[in-house]
Amino acid sequence: GSLEVMLPLWAAMYLSPLSEILEPAFTVFVVGASGTFKSTLTALSLNHFGEKFDEFHLPAAWRDTENKLEKLLFLTKDLPLVIDDWAPGQDSAKAREMEVKAEHVIRAQGNRQGKGRLRSDTSSRKTYMPRGMLVTSGEQLPSGFSHTARIFTVEVERDDIDLERLSAAQEQKYLYSAAMTHYILWLQERSSELKKGLSEQWRLWREQARAEQMHPRLYGEIAWLYAGLTMALDFVLESGVIDSTEAVEMSKKGWDLFVKLASEQGIRVEEQRPGKRFIEVLGSLIDQGRVVFWAK
Repeated sequence: GSLEVMLPLWAAMYLSPLSEILEPAFTVFVVGASGTFKSTLTALSLNHFGEKFDEFHLPAAWRDTENKLEKLLFLTKDLPLVIDDWAPGQDSAKAREMEVKAEHVIRAQGNRQGKGRLRSDTSSRKTYMPRGMLVTSGEQLPSGFSHTARIFTVEVERDDIDLERLSAAQEQKYLYSAAMTHYILWLQERSSELKKGLSEQWRLWREQARAEQMHPRLYGEIAWLYAGLTMALDFVLESGVIDSTEAVEMSKKGWDLFVKLASEQGIRVEEQRPGKRFIEVLGSLIDQGRVVFWAK
């Protein structure tokens, strides 16, 4: 499919095993209308970590309780947790409930923090903090200024996906977990080197991203995805799957693409800014004649 859809998902899969080192504090959100294969794509990506996932068999859904999702984010250490189908629906009360749940879960991932709780005797319960990646999908994005900045949006349309190649990939999905197995072994051989240098390299990529004008959180999201892409490309280059020219070309395409998508997300963040939304709502009410100003 389109690189704008596939490359962020692929990079996120290869970023996940680096979670202990880099602590990715954002959510990859695949958004598109019904019939754009959002769940199919996220399930196919998840087959990097198993061979049983499809659009009908995913580890979590937004209808699960907030506590369950929080626990799953803790259990999936160095792994991607896919939460399927964020769909608030038409019922206003249920829509608000979904918005609140999304805010808490996405904020927890974005801050790498769990929710503290007390038992009835005031002793502390165990706090479950996210320890891997969060990938989700839906027909629309949650609203809200603060957690919109914690989202990296991947928009998908029907024409973005080559259905023939998608079917072929599904038939050979076992190859994804085979590749990931060898990647993890490859990382193990370099664990000392990575622990010393990868975090510093991530900071350099984040500083490089600051040349763009956007919400500060998005600089880190660019750097995290680029780290996943870079490590994946280093792995396949050393494995002889691609040559150095292809690796350099894909690396540049990836950087430019992540910057582009983050810039688009920055626009969404600004649209959710409370002051801007207040002015927009007020202007709409004035146009409708429901608000009138007069001077004494």
